Amino acid sequence: MDIFGEKLLQIKKAVFLNAVENAALALGVKPPKVKFWEGICPTDNGYSIAHIHLDTKTICIARRYLVALNFDELKEAATHEVAHLIEAKHNVRFATKKENAQLLSWKPPIAYSTTKLSNATKSKRKKKLKKKK
Repeated sequence: MDIFGEKLLQIKKAVFLNAVENAALALGVKPPKVKFWEGICPTDNGYSIAHIHLDTKTICIARRYLVALNFDELKEAATHEVAHLIEAKHNVRFATKKENAQLLSWKPPIAYSTTKLSNATKSKRKKKLKKKK
């Protein structure tokens, strides 16, 4: 893997870890450990993106999924696994907890502002636009 690919992999690991922290905080549980595997976890059945060992509270995810998935998919996988700390089975309670974690840990993208511009800022923008014309 080239330097760009390695850097992107490190960013994706950080995104996954951040999503685990946010989901745990939203659900009021202690964040589980995360193990990034070069290959696959020995207990992996080969059908899941990630899985959690409830006995050790450790989430496992293989490098191939970090490479293949986009940021939103990684956040989804992380939140899914953290929700298993509340409910081990895929049932209605699990779905509700996972959805709550997603909603409570959502933050607006960094590129967008959720604050209202002050009148002074609006005035400055208008002046700049007039100067350009």
